Amino acid sequence: MSENAAENNKTYTVGGIQQVGIGVEVLSSAIQWYGRFFGFNALMFHDFNVAELMGPYTGGEVHLRDAALLLNLAGGGGVEVWQYTSRRPIYPIETPILGDLGIFSVVLRTPQVLPSYDSYFASDIYLHSEPKEDPLGLQNFFISDMYGNVFLIREDSSWFLQPKYFPPTENSTARTKNGGISGVIIGVSDIDASLVVYRDLLGYTDVGYDLTGSFEDFENLPGGRNEFRRVLLRKKAEGPFKHLLCDSTIELIQVLDRVPEKIFGGRLWGDIGFIHLCFDVCNMDLLRERSKELGYSFTVDSKETFAMNEASGRFAYIEDNDGTLLEFVETLKIPITKRFHYDIKPKHQEEGLSRLFLRMLQFRSLQWKNNRLKLDF
Repeated sequence: MSENAAENNKTYTVGGIQQVGIGVEVLSSAIQWYGRFFGFNALMFHDFNVAELMGPYTGGEVHLRDAALLLNLAGGGGVEVWQYTSRRPIYPIETPILGDLGIFSVVLRTPQVLPSYDSYFASDIYLHSEPKEDPLGLQNFFISDMYGNVFLIREDSSWFLQPKYFPPTENSTARTKNGGISGVIIGVSDIDASLVVYRDLLGYTDVGYDLTGSFEDFENLPGGRNEFRRVLLRKKAEGPFKHLLCDSTIELIQVLDRVPEKIFGGRLWGDIGFIHLCFDVCNMDLLRERSKELGYSFTVDSKETFAMNEASGRFAYIEDNDGTLLEFVETLKIPITKRFHYDIKPKHQEEGLSRLFLRMLQFRSLQWKNNRLKLDF
């Protein structure tokens, strides 16, 4: 073991955004939608089981659920689509508006905003506005998915595989418009207090901006004409999957001229919407110690290896200051094919899995037939 690798074993690593959990009504329909419009076509796992450890967030009852983790192999975090099968999931009581507490929007990376916008404009998808510039001068625009969840499409220079734009084929209506997740927008009640978890614990220490006022790039969103403090935090990718996950951002939004509501107020984790933000981590025990020191004790911890069909690892949860669920996953084994799996080794924390090896995840890509993704479940 190298000196650097030995040193890494004395601390923890938060590598970047692994995925965002999205509560959906019908799993198969959601997979089709996110595959067609957002390019999440690589299936890392599908698991039909009980959410045994999530009782604190599912009303104290153990519920059945159907879940799948999907990646966009151009680079970035994935989406874990999650459907209750033992109860009917509930939509937000009121439409979430910017500044409400929780994950308001998920950011998807694109190499070119205008071609992406034109492609979405020609599709059956809701666009909130034409492209605008954010405070860093990056072009972006907001859209909504089939459930009304808000996504931001933003210029990005951090990629695993640079996507190529191509027209639909006779077997697929899919068109590459974007890569995977590059960030999130989270509503908080007190940004300074929230920095303890997002900056000090998670390591998002690079501040892109810290601004107060009303903002043109927000004005077409629900509640977007209010006054806000907004802080953009950035982080370089680390750990075994750093080449695939790419760099990421967390933007904290604090509304200053109204009292925000909780996006998941009166509902359960797993109901319709963005249910958690998940980070890829190494050395979970050390992360647990540091998290507790800062006042964010684990509320859920699988402790031992936890299998998700063909993948396995350890997962844990904490809550931020406003109850937003943050998940940590330490991956121990990843599936390449149904018969071939790969164990994550300590050296990968420092070096990262090779790009050549990560390209093998293309074996996990779902196939299109008659304009639909072929599902084996």
